[in-house]
Amino acid sequence: MAKSTISALLLLVISTCSAWEIGQEVSTSSGTYKGHDSALKPGVSEYLGIRYGQETSGARRFAKPVAFQSSEKFTANKFSLDCPTILTNITGPMSAIATAAQATNPAGEDCLALNVWTKPQVGEKKKAVMVWVYGGGFNVGTAQDKEFDGSVYAETEDVVVVTLNYRLVVFGFPSGVDGVDKNVGLRDQRLATEWVKANIEKFGGDPNRIILWGQSAGGFSVDNYAYAWAKEKDPVITGIIAQSGGASAGRNGMVKDANGTTKAWADMAQKLSCATVGQASVDCVRTKPWLDVLNAMRGGPGLSNGPMSPFTPTADNEVVFSDYAARAKSGAFIKVPLLIGNNDNESGGGALAFTGKGSDPDTLAKQNAGFSCPPGRAAADREAQGLGAWRYRFMAKYSNADTTKHGGELSVVWGTMDGQRPNLPKSTEEEYTLSKNVMKRWAAFAKDPKEGLTKLGWPVFDSTKATLALLGDDNKAEIKFIDAAKYDKACASYWTSMGAAPAKPVMMKRMMA
Repeated sequence: MAKSTISALLLLVISTCSAWEIGQEVSTSSGTYKGHDSALKPGVSEYLGIRYGQETSGARRFAKPVAFQSSEKFTANKFSLDCPTILTNITGPMSAIATAAQATNPAGEDCLALNVWTKPQVGEKKKAVMVWVYGGGFNVGTAQDKEFDGSVYAETEDVVVVTLNYRLVVFGFPSGVDGVDKNVGLRDQRLATEWVKANIEKFGGDPNRIILWGQSAGGFSVDNYAYAWAKEKDPVITGIIAQSGGASAGRNGMVKDANGTTKAWADMAQKLSCATVGQASVDCVRTKPWLDVLNAMRGGPGLSNGPMSPFTPTADNEVVFSDYAARAKSGAFIKVPLLIGNNDNESGGGALAFTGKGSDPDTLAKQNAGFSCPPGRAAADREAQGLGAWRYRFMAKYSNADTTKHGGELSVVWGTMDGQRPNLPKSTEEEYTLSKNVMKRWAAFAKDPKEGLTKLGWPVFDSTKATLALLGDDNKAEIKFIDAAKYDKACASYWTSMGAAPAKPVMMKRMMA
């Protein structure tokens, strides 16, 4: 081949790689979207409010999501509506918690949208994709939370970040009456993940390297995803990161029996002047304004029924199960690597806001165990199947981020400690360094779920060895490894109280395939 031809081809490759314009139009299955430059990290393209699902009002309320398809052009310069939460439009004393939980954004049923951050003009041509599922007990939460600004990861770790909305409370988890589709909020997550698989390559992402990542209820969601979609031909994902949550947490009350919400549905329907049972009840509730439904569910605009909705995931044995232990033992889950862990004092922080400061020690201890014990169970389940799993525990207490409390690690994991929270003290150098170390490892897992962490010196979890990573121990940035038994032995009584046998150490040659 002539030198001139080779030179021309090289120029074509270079120009193709550098041709990306910040916020350029991207054609997707749900329309063509024009993004913009990220305010937090200039040079990163930010696309906000990309629709993946149709509006969920009327006949589509309490029903499985339907993909949104369009050939129209949209400007992706603002977030979508939040999905209604337990705190939406709240009045009275709880309004302060709504503000703290960033639950004051405009809300509505046309909320099935996602956000994308990417920087294709540099780095890998096809980047690993990190899809975030927020927590909040299936009561609160939004992809629009300022802590979840993916531009930091896109800028520093050469990945594409996606955050998605999904339905909450009774809109996402209707039950207690015939005629509704159960657990539609979890089905929203699957539909969004399928959208990512189909479209992310046009944003510079690799459709064959998509990890699902969540915290608290989001941690339950992403681990549960492995069970819910185990029979699907295409699992879509290649790895899971679960922070302070796991499918085995279903035993701590997060997963309910559908019959247990019969009274809650009837009470809500009665307040709406609807029939309390059967299809007539469902049809009537579907005609009511969503805010009226929300107020009826929570006992009024001031939240008189308490801070937690009775409507959370229910065991339907389709996408949520009553027998996770048996399914785990038989390996009835998607065989992908897992990074999972928790914080040192899960009964504090965001969880405390819903439990209440006056909770008794036994309640707080059970709550702490409910978040702290599932990671060990989930890792042991993977270990038993010869799969790669990695475990961590956050230990750092900083003036603006106590990572030991429930949700306290989020800003450190996202690298959004400063700027997004101007009323808090500025981060220390140790905090910056820990954040960088954690982000590097989360991204390494996303890029190579099987070996990315091992290459950085983080060993695969082994219940008989020092493989539990302590993050920020003594507020230091370096990572320390200890034997997980120090913490797991305290979970034995918890699993007994939940009706499950404690996890046992496993001696097995691991197969990383």
